[in-house]
Parts: sequence; structure tokens; C-alpha cells
Amino acid sequence: MRGYRGKRKAQRRWRDAACAVLWIGALALVVLGGVLGLGRAMQRSRAETPALREVVLPAGGTLWGLAIRYGAPSQDPRAVAAQIRRLNGIRPGQTLHPGTRLLVPDYAGGATELAQNSHGTG
Repeated sequence: MRGYRGKRKAQRRWRDAACAVLWIGALALVVLGGVLGLGRAMQRSRAETPALREVVLPAGGTLWGLAIRYGAPSQDPRAVAAQIRRLNGIRPGQTLHPGTRLLVPDYAGGATELAQNSHGTG
């Protein structure tokens, strides 16, 4: 009987060790996947973040026109116009006058970082 108990004990140890190795491997994969996924998400968000540009509203200019000019080609101009409104504190229905200086997100400029302290002029 003693031989059988020793064999069972050895099998149990081996099974426990194999289980521990599998758990550690699975945990390593989860951590690695999270790190890689977070890195990709940060790259994506950095690439999609526009620079800010200060522009002067020309005569006859509209938020819609600015949204089309500075938005990415695949972007909905309504969303860009809403961002311009938020950036400048413009209320719906508020009248804008020629010569008004506005901050606009410059998706079309291809910039990848949000420039908060220096603005190009357009």
C-alpha cells in the first residue's frame, strides 16, 4: 500500500505543479494582452487627437464651413461643429460676427497632438 500512496502523492504534486504553470502562463498572457491593448489604444487616441488652430471667421463664414475645412474627410461636420462650439463656449443660435477669433480642432492638418499653448493662424 505504501507504494501506491507514494505514487498518488507524486501524481498529485505533478498535477498541482502543472496547474500552477498553466495559471501563471494564463496570467502572463492576460497581462501582456492588456499592456499591448493599452498601448494600441493610446496610439489610436494620440493619432485621432487634433491640434488646435486659431482662426478668424471671415465674412460669410459659418461653423459648418469651418467644420468642413478643418475636419477629416471621413468625419461628420456636425460633430466637428459641436467641438468648435464647446471649445469657444458658443451657445446654439448665438450670432457670430466676421473677425471673431475661434479655436478649431485641425483634423485636416494631420497634427497628432493637442497643441494647447501655441496656435497656428489660418
